[in-house]
Amino acid sequence: MSRQEKQRGKNFEYRIVNLAKGLGLPSRRIPLSGSAQEKLDVEIAGMRFECKYRGREFVQIYRWLEKAVEEGGEGLIISSYRKEPLVIVSAKEYFEFLKFFNSNVDGFITSRNVKE
Repeated sequence: MSRQEKQRGKNFEYRIVNLAKGLGLPSRRIPLSGSAQEKLDVEIAGMRFECKYRGREFVQIYRWLEKAVEEGGEGLIISSYRKEPLVIVSAKEYFEFLKFFNSNVDGFITSRNVKE
């Protein structure tokens, strides 16, 4: 990976962290992510995320999301053969949801912490 690509990725991580902070969510960029003990790139409201910044690879997903929002939808749900479906919404909308959820519920309920 070139120095310029690393810098773009780092700048993108800071953009995400600053967006979350601007909405009042505790967030931080994880230093040396991937090459040190801590994995993933950012931590927002106690949840860790990997960040990927690409020039043109996600264009079709953006088109589908924009169309869904134009038609009054909240987001996009996609899946690939035999893969877990993904829900796609804008980062700002997701962070606003986290902020609302944090202020109205004691803790998160996720598939990771629910005992069956």
